[in-house]
Amino acid sequence: LEESSNTGTILSGDKLSLEERYEYLTKFGFGQPSGIDFPGTTRGLLYPPDEWDGRTKYTVMFGQGVAATSLQTTAAMATIANGGKKVAPQLVTGTVDDSGRVTDIAPADPEQVISEKAAGELMRMLEGVVAEGTGQSAQTPGYRVAGKTGTAQAPNENGPGYDGYTASFVGAAPAEDPKIAVSVTLQRPRKGYYGGTAAAPVFSDVAGFTLRHM
Repeated sequence: LEESSNTGTILSGDKLSLEERYEYLTKFGFGQPSGIDFPGTTRGLLYPPDEWDGRTKYTVMFGQGVAATSLQTTAAMATIANGGKKVAPQLVTGTVDDSGRVTDIAPADPEQVISEKAAGELMRMLEGVVAEGTGQSAQTPGYRVAGKTGTAQAPNENGPGYDGYTASFVGAAPAEDPKIAVSVTLQRPRKGYYGGTAAAPVFSDVAGFTLRHM
């Protein structure tokens, strides 16, 4: 994780059956409706394992062969930071009618996706990504941060192939007692294209401002 190694991810994930890989991905919310009734939302792309070819069964483990929205990646990070419990995202906490009466919208019941122990271990690994690995530019002065960089080829909008990159970083802070999860996605950045150099500094600015404000 610290070095963002696709090979290491494959070697670790290959201990899971295809069905287990698919089950974990769907439990975290990939390929599933977000539950937010908002124009333009999408479930992303995740095909069932019986449609995976010899390459896809490995690439889904490090982000190819699957397409996710920023909301999905943020929710996945929030699930890990929340002790492995996934809470369905919502845009508002309540509504106000013409008389000023507030009606709260209760959050959905949480779902335990991975054990609290596994989530804690993963948070420490993700903290290492920021402390020592590819996400060092996400370091936020005064706070411990856990997160992960992402660098992906961007599909050509005018035909087959690729014509650029998508740089991303998703993280949670403070790592020891998480309060926020932030996802940064940059399409075809011009100054560097790695998630660790293009997107991670934006996370640092946004998370730092938010935590100081809170």
